[in-house]
Amino acid sequence: MVKINMELQEAIETDTELPQKGKESALEQVKTLAEVAQNLEQPEKKTIGQQAVTFLKGAVSFLPDTAKLAEACTKLLPMITKLLGI
Repeated sequence: MVKINMELQEAIETDTELPQKGKESALEQVKTLAEVAQNLEQPEKKTIGQQAVTFLKGAVSFLPDTAKLAEACTKLLPMITKLLGI
């Protein structure tokens, strides 16, 4: 999970299509996903994790498919949801 989060974080930081404010918000969601991964036994954490995934999907929905973040989310978010069981 750590490697996946790092890939997602790097995609956010290096994406030229995402405005700085969007990057900050997206990075907060990645941080949230890392916290959820550490507390999977708490059911309320899964809800928070699902909200973070939903936010990230929404954030990339306006980006072109060729944007680094859009590509990363297409690849990594399904892996994250599977690992977290959400």
